[in-house]
Amino acid sequence: SKEKMEYLLPEKPSIAVLPFDNMSEDPQQEYFSDGISEDIITDLSKISDLIVIARNSSFAYKGKSLDIQQIGQDLRVRYLLEGSVRKAGDKVRINAQLIDASSGHHLWADRYDGRMDDVFALQDKITRKIISALALKLTANEEKAVTDKGTDNLQAYDSFLRGWQGYRMMTKEGFAEAKIHLENAVERDHEFTRAYAALAVLYWKAVQTASPELREGLGIKNRDARNAVRNKPHFLLKKAMNKPTALAHGLMSQFYLFRYQHDEALSEIEQAVAMDPNDPELYAWMSHILWLIGKNKEAIESAKMGLRLDPNNPTAYLINQSRAYLPDGNLEESLLLLERAKRLNPDLSGSIALTESIIYGIQGRNEEARIAYGLFAKSRQHPVRNLNDILLYIP
Repeated sequence: SKEKMEYLLPEKPSIAVLPFDNMSEDPQQEYFSDGISEDIITDLSKISDLIVIARNSSFAYKGKSLDIQQIGQDLRVRYLLEGSVRKAGDKVRINAQLIDASSGHHLWADRYDGRMDDVFALQDKITRKIISALALKLTANEEKAVTDKGTDNLQAYDSFLRGWQGYRMMTKEGFAEAKIHLENAVERDHEFTRAYAALAVLYWKAVQTASPELREGLGIKNRDARNAVRNKPHFLLKKAMNKPTALAHGLMSQFYLFRYQHDEALSEIEQAVAMDPNDPELYAWMSHILWLIGKNKEAIESAKMGLRLDPNNPTAYLINQSRAYLPDGNLEESLLLLERAKRLNPDLSGSIALTESIIYGIQGRNEEARIAYGLFAKSRQHPVRNLNDILLYIP
């Protein structure tokens, strides 16, 4: 419906937060400067009148000295925030500059000094300064959400940042680290539902991915994968839903989806997007749900919004778009999008091949359909024995 799709319209102020430089003498403090940058993105993302580029796309410029105006053009944003973090003992210094990407002019530059136990207040000052500079009007819910870090316990917060960095690495070692630190975060603060949601997503990703290394990082044997997806993430998500974040609502939508409860799945993902209208992964999940319930046009719009927010990581959104074209018979359009997705990310050729085999089958190109299906079957960690095995991935 028109009302539901309003949040997809991109005619709003737009910003990208570039990764803050780690100016600490210890390179191991990188997780902290990354975490500060990502938390500012998280806070700004909750504002519905602002387009905020996703962390994955803005962090693509980490360590590169690129022209500010070029980055603005690449990401299609008007404003850029850049800065640095120095942490020494319990003292923290954050430098931040807001830049108009169209002209390269600094709108403001500030230095924020404090102790570690002031770090939430320092972040809030930066976020508030951006809100003020862009003359953004916040709703009452947004006012409350923007300053909510989910915990007042600094050690729990520090563990969360370390754990989330491990998750972002998408490696066996990263997942092993993430498990330790996120479990430490919830141990230090039993009410830290943001950390419970992150743990639930960690297990969900490990089981849903075709990569056995991620499961090994969490100590899950391949043969236990299906039970793990039903048990551990469910338990963690139940904890996370005591005070749900957008991530918790998003993951809950996926659990409903795999139970074929499509109305409930759509309701959860809509709540997630309302809480965080700038998280591209939520739009990818939403697009998948909308496609499965026959709302093809909305599914395409949702995938396009994900791509707008995360332009440097287009593959998932292209796949979502291609599937949403299928029910209306736009087979050639769908194949073109899949080809583009494969060129950008050859590692996903196997999972993309299932959709290709469906299209070739509809077109009567049986030999190509068999070859594509064979590629899909080979790419699975478990043999594809029957329809139920496919339904685990495409409910």
